[in-house]
Amino acid sequence: MWGSSMGLDYIKTKLLDYKVQWSYLEKEENPFAIVVMAHLKALETRKDHSLRKQWKTELTKLLYEKGYSETGVLNLYRFIDWALTLPEALEKIFLEDLSVKLQIV
Repeated sequence: MWGSSMGLDYIKTKLLDYKVQWSYLEKEENPFAIVVMAHLKALETRKDHSLRKQWKTELTKLLYEKGYSETGVLNLYRFIDWALTLPEALEKIFLEDLSVKLQIV
């Protein structure tokens, strides 16, 4: 009205830009860093299931190392599990390995 305008501006960022900032993401306490890491590794390991299993294991361990609450770990793990899906046989091996590692911790 009378030459006025109103709008919203949003900061835009590409998750792929964080690929070169991996060490920053590893140190970051913000849970969204894990989400970005899982996304980047999902893209990177689309055709290499063995490498995907390795990264799924590493990111899951990182949840515990960062000291998130049980609820936080479960919620973030759900995303990691969704982003880094594995073939059924490899998923079974992953879960067996994970249960052994959690018993050690």
